Amino acid sequence: KEELPSVVPVWIRLFGLPTEFWNPVVLQDIGNSIGKFVRAANSTMRMEQMVYAWMCVYVDMNQPLPANILLEIGEERWEQQIDYENIPFRCHLCHEYGHLVKDCPLRIKDPINETLNSDEFVTPPKRKITKEKNAGKVQNNNTNRFASLQTEEAEEDMDVIQETQVLETQMRQTHQKIQDNNQMNSESKAVVVHQGNIGEIK
Repeated sequence: KEELPSVVPVWIRLFGLPTEFWNPVVLQDIGNSIGKFVRAANSTMRMEQMVYAWMCVYVDMNQPLPANILLEIGEERWEQQIDYENIPFRCHLCHEYGHLVKDCPLRIKDPINETLNSDEFVTPPKRKITKEKNAGKVQNNNTNRFASLQTEEAEEDMDVIQETQVLETQMRQTHQKIQDNNQMNSESKAVVVHQGNIGEIK
């Protein structure tokens, strides 16, 4: 199987970037804080449209990509969202392109979770415990009476076990959703700007 390169050029858009950051030096430093700056689009360099700054950067697909960066000039701070264009999906479990962790063939499947709809929580049906007609009468046969009580207790225990299993399944599903969301949403990257120079906060 042909290996795809881990470092790829990607076009990014910075919507609503404040005008203080619209100069070639700062734009290049912003690009280098995300990956390796290649160039800004001509429309961005000429400031023909100010809806978003548009630039190309090399990014390492083996590393988490920042969803946003923190820009700072003096006491002014600005959290800038990053929009990546046409970026390929890459699984952080097997490191292959084209799918995410939740769809990875190497991921161990939970047969209980597979039978449940991930968007729905299934409540187990309530079991009706049928008591013997003569339960209120004096029984001559103590063995039958105790056997009846044991049967009722066993059925009640089964109800508790069944409900507990469903709750555990729901907790696993919620935990897996959190893991998948964390996989999809990478950490923010903080940068600071002083007089037009930008660098990562240590």
